[in-house]
Amino acid sequence: MRFIVLLSALAFAASEKVSYTGYHSILIPQVTSDEVSIVRSLADTDDRVRQVMLMNDHLVAGMEANLLVSPEQASYVMSILDQFEIPFDIVSSDFQSWIDEVDSLNEINKQKWIADFESGNKRKPDFYMTNSETRMSPLALFRSQCFHLCLFIA
Repeated sequence: MRFIVLLSALAFAASEKVSYTGYHSILIPQVTSDEVSIVRSLADTDDRVRQVMLMNDHLVAGMEANLLVSPEQASYVMSILDQFEIPFDIVSSDFQSWIDEVDSLNEINKQKWIADFESGNKRKPDFYMTNSETRMSPLALFRSQCFHLCLFIA
C-alpha cells in the first residue's frame, strides 16, 4: 500500500510543476533565542504538505528568518507571530510573481551576456546552471535564482 502511495505521489510530482502563487514571503529580522523555537515550530516537517516553509537551513539567534507561507495559513502564522510579539515584514504576497520576475531578469541578463560574448567582450563561462525545467524546493530555487542573478550581473 505504501508503495502505491509513493508511486502516485511521484507521478503527481512529475506531472505538475510546483507553483507558489499567493504564497507570502515573511521576513523576521533578528530572531532572539526564545523566538527561534517558535519560528521553527511554525514550519512544516512533512515535505508533501509544505504550507509553511522555513527558508533558513540553520536558524540561530541573531539571524533573520525567512518564512514562505501558503495563502491558507498566512493569517494563522501572522496571528501566532503577533501573539508572541515577534516583529515581521511581509516582503511579498505572491512568491510566484517574484520567481517569475527573477526568471525574466535572468533571461534579459542572459541575452545581454550572450550578445557581449558573441561580440568578444566576455569570455566563455566555466560551467552552466539551468533550473527552469527542474522541480526544486523553494529554498534551493531561491538560492539558485539569487546565484543566477549574481552570475549574470557580474
